Amino acid sequence: TARVEFVRLRILILVFVSLLLAACGGKTIEKEVSTTVTYQVAKPAPKRAPARVAPAVTAGDLIMTKLVGPAPTAEELAAVRSLNLGGVILFGWNVQDATQLTAFTKQLQTARAARATATKRPVTLLVSVDQEGGAIRNVPFAPPEHTQPEIAADTSIDPRSVGSATAVGLRKVGVNMDLGPVADLASPPNRTMAGRSFGSDPDDVAGFVGQTVAGMVSGKVVPTAKHFPGFGASTANSDDGIAYIDRTLEELRGSELLPFQSAVTYKSPAIMVSHGILRAEGRTLPGTVDPYVATKLLRDELEFDGVAITDSMNAKGFRDAWG
Repeated sequence: TARVEFVRLRILILVFVSLLLAACGGKTIEKEVSTTVTYQVAKPAPKRAPARVAPAVTAGDLIMTKLVGPAPTAEELAAVRSLNLGGVILFGWNVQDATQLTAFTKQLQTARAARATATKRPVTLLVSVDQEGGAIRNVPFAPPEHTQPEIAADTSIDPRSVGSATAVGLRKVGVNMDLGPVADLASPPNRTMAGRSFGSDPDDVAGFVGQTVAGMVSGKVVPTAKHFPGFGASTANSDDGIAYIDRTLEELRGSELLPFQSAVTYKSPAIMVSHGILRAEGRTLPGTVDPYVATKLLRDELEFDGVAITDSMNAKGFRDAWG
């Protein structure tokens, strides 16, 4: 059933997180039977929440890669079958129509399932797309037809319903993860994300992000709020060059971090970390490889315990900054 499929997907998402397993234990008490003999009676252990047991994972489960064409090659299927991949991302060249895409994703899932089950590994392969809206839709025949700026500008559009419809449309063709919504602000001076953001007001954007996340979760697709900690005010889009973020931590707390806090509140299973460099905080590394961003801000400050996923490692802004 759809419910069972979603539980399996959630298991795959959760195994990337450190789990604390409850230990079973007990205390003993002494009871006097006679003046010369005593024995011990085990005292029942206090009731505890059942331990959450997750399938084993390896480094390969943390890898997500693109594929070369509209059907998986023998080499790609072998990689999936050998459990050396945890996920794939599909682009325009992988998608022709609903029939083709459904067959494509089914081949991928079938390739992983048998060995994963036998070795007690996560069964479901993550199949992701960029499905932000408008022209930025790797599945052009699935919602949302409107861009995020258009959704924010039209009060008749319910962002939660958009998120739910997007999830339903993607699941029909075997896609179970959306690399969206965009949680960046359309911030000055460069307004780098103006064409993709819900707007420039932090509170408004936080509301749209939270509702979109909730809709996708209800539709059984994993949303991925991006690009943490927000690079709407950056000097460039990291796809094109090194992106410096000239925001102090205090400034981020009052603006860029609010939509991501909303995503955490609405239980987004994943958040994408950007390649932006927090220059105002004296950082020199892209956020994807900077513990200050990926750990201190995301894990400690926002208390996010889901999956932190990187932006594309092919991005020019990452390669040039990393050297």
